[in-house]
Amino acid sequence: MNVLMRGQIDGDLGPMKETGRPLYEIMFGDLGLGTMRYNILASNQGMHDRMKVLVPASEGIAHTPEHVSAARAASGQGTETIYHYRLTREDWLKKYVETRTARDGAWIAARQARRTGDA
Repeated sequence: MNVLMRGQIDGDLGPMKETGRPLYEIMFGDLGLGTMRYNILASNQGMHDRMKVLVPASEGIAHTPEHVSAARAASGQGTETIYHYRLTREDWLKKYVETRTARDGAWIAARQARRTGDA
């Protein structure tokens, strides 16, 4: 399965905020895939910075490319460097589910407090 995400438009949530969570759930949950591979153009500094935040080395999940390749640029002028990454189901469960469960728990508690008037 290939998923192509566009760049973020000013004022937009951005593709990862809109689809990232459901995409991981589909890949690792519904489809039961063991590994998700993704590529980022070397020129896409915004996504590289985001991945360093989402996938910190301190969590035991490398944010260094598995390998690097080059492909003809879409403009036809020269080549683009492409970084290739991978994320295993186990790493995703370790990092993403725990982090999101904690975040969701706080959100659910705040929502419940608003509903009961305890906010």
